[in-house]
Amino acid sequence: MAPRTAILPDRPEMSSSSSSSSSTTISDPNPDPIPSPPPSSKSRKTRLVLLVSTGAVFSPLSSNIYFPALNSIAAAFSTTSAAMALTITVYLIFQGISPCLWGPLADKYGRRPVFLTTMAVYIAACVGLACSSNYGMLMAFRGLQAAGSASTISLASGLISDVAMSGELGGLMGTFSGVRMCGQAFGPVLGGALSHFLGFRSIFYFLVITATLVFANLVLFLPETLPDITQDGKVQLKGIYRPLAELIWSSRTEEAESEKIGAPEMSKDEEKLSFKLLAKMLAGPFKLLAERDVAVILFFGSIIYASWSMVLASTAPLMKQHHGWSDVIIGLAFMPNGFGCVVASWSTGRFMDRNYKRASERYCAEHGLEKGTKLTQERHPDFQFERARMHGVWWLTGIFVFATALYGWSIRWHPAVPLTLQFFISFSSTAVFNQNSTLMVDLFPGQSASATAIINLTRCLVAAVGVSVIDKLLEHPHIGEAPAFMGLASIVSVSTTLVVLQRVYGSKWRAVRVARWLDEADVRATPI
Repeated sequence: MAPRTAILPDRPEMSSSSSSSSSTTISDPNPDPIPSPPPSSKSRKTRLVLLVSTGAVFSPLSSNIYFPALNSIAAAFSTTSAAMALTITVYLIFQGISPCLWGPLADKYGRRPVFLTTMAVYIAACVGLACSSNYGMLMAFRGLQAAGSASTISLASGLISDVAMSGELGGLMGTFSGVRMCGQAFGPVLGGALSHFLGFRSIFYFLVITATLVFANLVLFLPETLPDITQDGKVQLKGIYRPLAELIWSSRTEEAESEKIGAPEMSKDEEKLSFKLLAKMLAGPFKLLAERDVAVILFFGSIIYASWSMVLASTAPLMKQHHGWSDVIIGLAFMPNGFGCVVASWSTGRFMDRNYKRASERYCAEHGLEKGTKLTQERHPDFQFERARMHGVWWLTGIFVFATALYGWSIRWHPAVPLTLQFFISFSSTAVFNQNSTLMVDLFPGQSASATAIINLTRCLVAAVGVSVIDKLLEHPHIGEAPAFMGLASIVSVSTTLVVLQRVYGSKWRAVRVARWLDEADVRATPI
């Protein structure tokens, strides 16, 4: 039998230089060409994170730039606010499902080609939205827009996990979240201004232009980072895996040498095996839901995300109803929410890194390990990854519950009060999302895109249900704003029992999963 430290070749904690038969690899028959090493310095990694963040920013931007124009779009298509809320629901559904398809493809075929493909789909959807002539077209292209934009978040998370060490992960994820959340902060302002002065279609033309510029930048500079393809910089990549700028600037001699390096042609049997493995990978994200610790993390975060989405979706109609605001003013009303997201993203990333460093140093001291030892689930199963990443979740949840409970009452007060509460709602919810996402990447680093995709799936589907009913709750004669949001706060309070389960049993559930992985590795390593 293989030793107990054997690692599954296609499991998360494998060495980044390892390869598997289930992954696309690029061989290196000629060692002469200069390889393209993965980013090693913190500054290079930060620049790479900023690059992919410009693509991922379109997910929150597309969702929020739309909100201030809801009333104008409803009037243009002669439909109701309830029908417009349905377009938000459809967006959330596709936002949840699509990363579960794109994520496994990125884990197999590489980050760069899938990232570029999703951006192309997004641009095409924005063109369709700009040209929509009826409500049905609007609905269809909103779904396609979500399918293109939402996946960029899981793909970028996978890329970050490819290049980040454990001690850097929280900070880099925080930087990524902070940049993309600028779309959350400024999207509604842009949407309100564009809709008011140029009409709602100008919103989609704006997205087409900016997304095309970002797409061109990614084509020029985005490198491939998937370890199974890059082989830690031991091979010179070519074709779709190589940034166009590198091809343009490289010398003819280097180009001639790089032509000698490429993926070997697969036989028909290998192609069949590859398709079977791909089908298995596509089912991979959904299998994560069967893991008890994953389910607890996901459903707690989903309840908070759904409550936050219901606050956002109801902002435009409530402000229009109670304060008579125009699209421009409604767009400005979303700024506290956006700034809360940005502040939480930048601050919690560093907060998580500091807590992780303290926890890992304490663990190393207690177990006689050298300071700075990389802690892995297989070799250090008793290290509390869950507590290291979820530190502070109690007070963050408390802020969210208090602000949400008071929010419904404050709608009829001076507008400054509900807008201030929106800042705290978005700050606390974003901080919890970042903790959940970073923990999932810790638990499944080799499947980071898939892990992020399943987070997105669960919370978006739960949010879709919430958004579909919030209008009915607010318009109900016996419910209204205050009881509706008090009810949401109560549901979130009850859901904290999931956090208790995670803290008490999370490490035990994780240990069972890791033992199962090692048993599977033993079986594979045993000669037949």
